[in-house]
Amino acid sequence: MTRSSTKHRAKSGIGAAARAPERLAVAPWRLSHWAVPALIVLAIVATFGPVCGHEFTNWDDKLNVTHNPHLNPPTMAGLASFWRQAYEHEYIPLSYTAWWLLARVARVDTPDAAGIWLNPYIFHIANLLLHIGVCLVVYQLLRLLTGRHWAACGGALLFALHPLQVEAVAWVTGLKDLLCGLLSMIALWQYVLFARGTSAGMAADDHAAAGTARRWHYAAATVALMAAMLAKPSAVTVPIIAIAIDWLILRRHWRRVAVAIVPWVFISAAFTAIGILAQPVSAADAGPVWARPLIAADALAFYLGKLLLPIHLAAVYPHSEQQVLASPLISLTGLVPVALGVIAWAFRRRAPWFAAAAIIFVAGVLPVLGLVPFEFERISTVSDRYVYVGMLGPSLAIAFVLAWLQSRQLPRMSRWVGAGFAGGLAAFAVLSARQERYWHDSTTLFTRVLDLDPRNDVAYCNLAADALEYGRPDQAAVFARRAVELYPARPSNGITLGIALQRLGRHAEAASEFLKVVKANPSNVVALTNLASELALGGHVEAAIGLCRNAIRLEPQFPDAHRMLATLLLGQHKNGEALPEAAEAVRLDPSVAANHLTYGKVLAATGRQADAEQQFAIAHAIDPGELDASQAPGVVDSPPH
Repeated sequence: MTRSSTKHRAKSGIGAAARAPERLAVAPWRLSHWAVPALIVLAIVATFGPVCGHEFTNWDDKLNVTHNPHLNPPTMAGLASFWRQAYEHEYIPLSYTAWWLLARVARVDTPDAAGIWLNPYIFHIANLLLHIGVCLVVYQLLRLLTGRHWAACGGALLFALHPLQVEAVAWVTGLKDLLCGLLSMIALWQYVLFARGTSAGMAADDHAAAGTARRWHYAAATVALMAAMLAKPSAVTVPIIAIAIDWLILRRHWRRVAVAIVPWVFISAAFTAIGILAQPVSAADAGPVWARPLIAADALAFYLGKLLLPIHLAAVYPHSEQQVLASPLISLTGLVPVALGVIAWAFRRRAPWFAAAAIIFVAGVLPVLGLVPFEFERISTVSDRYVYVGMLGPSLAIAFVLAWLQSRQLPRMSRWVGAGFAGGLAAFAVLSARQERYWHDSTTLFTRVLDLDPRNDVAYCNLAADALEYGRPDQAAVFARRAVELYPARPSNGITLGIALQRLGRHAEAASEFLKVVKANPSNVVALTNLASELALGGHVEAAIGLCRNAIRLEPQFPDAHRMLATLLLGQHKNGEALPEAAEAVRLDPSVAANHLTYGKVLAATGRQADAEQQFAIAHAIDPGELDASQAPGVVDSPPH
């Protein structure tokens, strides 16, 4: 075989479509220009439409949205705070800005039984629309790379309908994954438009004519990349995805790839530093360095398994760092992804799409594989939502396989493969529709987790938090006690049990639970503040004041400690000291009626009756059933995890 014939054979393979964009201009069925996007939208709405009627869950929706003081009510000062500093150890100001805008639209006149002033349907509709937008951009990206509408449609539908995508779409807090995904895909789409403008063989006059457009595409891609990182820091791996597409599929010279990517690398490094500063993980939490590759390989094996057989999906998996390392198969679970990686690299010239797909999939989950410690791995090293952007890899692989079948003009094989793929998509759609129903509310969600893992303490703790929110402390105590029995070392379990016992009036038992948490975790401000409440009830006011001051020293931005300290100081007639603490509690969290009530009591004690009446009115407007001013200090809620 001659060298020229070898080249001809190489160009006729699966990767050929990526170098033949002119096919788009002579599509045999022009209806596909609008029919394909319409099909994608209809498939998504048919599968995920019911999420628009779902409720909020306790699984971080309370933390980020429903009880976020900067969103309840959504003020300009609250919006500015998201951009000035990290909130809850995450600097994702663009996502919080999106929630802020939705909160302005979703505000209702009367809160529900849990004291929530926001309409959850608005947030779920926004998630669905974002997912539709992401999938349409994925289709455009795959269409550019394969040169074929229906092959790109197949890849986009896999991205849209795979059950692993349910968590991001059906969960209000998943908006940050969707927004990051949309902006990341826009960045890659614009980058491909930029990179194709300098493909090999382009004439000099064509280079000059396309120069301005290319610069605009690169600028748009860079802006979208930075916005994606402001939505979620995991977008720092988008440059790796761009390299895989540019080098392996577009086949540009590595020097050109490097020139385009280096600015992105510096941007990603800056945002990586911001993310590390916002969410520090101590050396004690990080685990042994030698175990990091094993944890990462195990996580990849888990995702590959769920990619091929997406059943028994859950919001929380029994897959913490300790559980992974305790597994006798830890040294074997990573062999499959490692073997696939070796194969992909070995065939990078003959099947560049496969190598690119593998790199994209790994890059999508790289920040949360465990190579670098992250906070959630204390609960689980894996989560469905982590795969959202990485799903572009399998989608790209499917699109290239379908494009190859079309280019080879094998009608019989194409029909069989097409029918099998359509059947697989239908099965995925059915599984996704079933999975999204489990995300309807907290009780349904965590009951499902317990169906799959009856020993999941996080599920019991969240069920207890849900029961507390809806005024069922007796049920909450049962769930929380079970959580403590299963995992006594997790602080949120003991705190939730203590709060349930508090509300049942069993204060001695509550104090015992809070004390256990404080002894094991001296810097836990929620446990410290609740223990202070119990000590005050027992007459140990000075000790309670000391605990509150310690909590404020550890976490100055914790409003409940300021409110509790103000209440205790007021009880000792130290009105001058109580006033700034009460004011600070209101400043930090104006959405809590108890903060305004305490501030009003302090103002009244200092003779500012008109200001006090105003605070009482605000407290009543927020929660007409707020406790009387003569009540003892109230409990301090804790996030479920």
